[in-house]
Amino acid sequence: MDLREYYAALASTITEADLRLAAVVLSAHVGKANAITKAELTQTLFGKTTDSTERKARELNERAYSLFSVSLPSPTTINRLQGGLF
Repeated sequence: MDLREYYAALASTITEADLRLAAVVLSAHVGKANAITKAELTQTLFGKTTDSTERKARELNERAYSLFSVSLPSPTTINRLQGGLF
């Protein structure tokens, strides 16, 4: 098994409960002043820090960010939606 296959197999073990916990933990650490380190996140999520748990924490962070982040429309799009410009 090469590294990509290993990481894909590791990522497939992430559950919905893991993702929800990561979202709760990350929501308490918004902004630079409240940032959480990778080691702290790993420890909080899994109770231990190993290469595998660090990789899972990183994957959870990426998934939570992509699922729960909000993209804001540009001012031009907002103007268009409000009936202006075009």
